[in-house]
Formats: sequence, structure tokens, C-alpha cells
Amino acid sequence: LFLTHLHFDHTEGLSEFMLAPWIYFREGPVQVYGPPGTEDVVRHLTEAYTKDIDLQMFGLEQLNATGYVIKAKNVLPGEVYKDNNVRITAYQNHHGTWDYTYAYRVVTSKPDGTVDRTIVLSGDTSLYDGMEDAYAGADILFHEAYSYDPKTNPYDAKAPVTVSYMNAFHTSTEQLAGVLKKVNPKVTVLYHYVTFTPANATDQERGVKEIKLFGYGGVVIQSQDADIF
Repeated sequence: LFLTHLHFDHTEGLSEFMLAPWIYFREGPVQVYGPPGTEDVVRHLTEAYTKDIDLQMFGLEQLNATGYVIKAKNVLPGEVYKDNNVRITAYQNHHGTWDYTYAYRVVTSKPDGTVDRTIVLSGDTSLYDGMEDAYAGADILFHEAYSYDPKTNPYDAKAPVTVSYMNAFHTSTEQLAGVLKKVNPKVTVLYHYVTFTPANATDQERGVKEIKLFGYGGVVIQSQDADIF
């Protein structure tokens, strides 16, 4: 498991990840990589479930003693994982005032060692120097985006939901369209998509439409739960 950053909405599923598969006889342990602070998060989370873990092992459940174990590793930007099939590189992106937040570039290999696929996950990010290098040659780019229309948005005057705040933490559909024109991935998949204009909040294709409106003609897909790409 690779964490892009430690915001609660990107880490609160860790307890489920740690314990639920164990009930279904995962033998573990499993490895978690993330920015500095990841080891602390996992250690405190494991401590928080000490009683539950004890009961699962020594109560009626009689689960194994390793399936819940998470081995956490703090990683810095650069290559964070490599084996015969895949190489994963963390790129420092920019997400507001966080010190370490990452995009991940995943390069898979064919049996002969040549590149098979390149998959990039943007993480939560605004525009930053090096973004185009991280995305270059992507077969699939999973990218966050937001839509914001201050002319029709009643939340415009209510902090922290302002244009300046969003541009410090996230990427607008207009900004993303500009990036995509330069890097032109084979497929772009929108995720972590947010719209702050209630009148259009139910339009599942709004982000895709806006990116096309801003002049990018490549393949863009709005992700849905259970999609496979």
C-alpha cells in the first residue's frame, strides 16, 4: 500500500485495511509505504486496536498472529519500490502546506525487461515544477480535479472554500487541461473530483466536459466505483 499523503481522508481506511482481510485469513504481514509520519500513524493505529487484536487471536476467533501486522516505511521522493515486475517512484508534488505529499509513477515490465505500462497517480496536488516530468509517457494518468464557478457558487465568500485555497491544494479542470495538452497521456482518469457548484453537483461528466471545453481533445474518463482500466 502506497500513501500519497497523511490527510485523514487518505488514511482513515487503514484500520479496515489492517483488520478486515485478517478475519478472512490473510497471513500477512503487509507493507505500507508513505511520506514521513507514516510509521507513526501505523504504530498508533495498531496500539489503538490492541484489545481487539488480542481478542481476535485468543478469543473465539483464534486468528493467526501475523495477518493484522502492517510494516510501515517512511520514504522520501525518489524510487521507493522495485522488483522484477514493477518500479515505483515518488515525486514530490504540492498540496497546500504539507511538507511531504507524493505523486506515484508506476512502471511495469515485460518478461524480457522492457517497459510494459506506465501508470501515474497524481495524489492530491496543485500545479508544481516537475509535474510534466512525473506524467511524461503515461499510459494511464489518474488525476484529481475540481470544478469551481465563482459566478454561481454561493460558497465563494466562505473560507476555506475559495479559489486561492483550492489552487494551493488542488488542480482545477482548466489547469489540468493545460497540463494534459503538454503531456498527452493515452488515457486520463479523473478521481478525487470535487465540484462546489450545487446546481451542477449531480453531473457526473462535468469534469470531463470542462476539460474538453478548455481545449484538450484526448481520452478523459470520470472514474466510478469498481471501474477497471
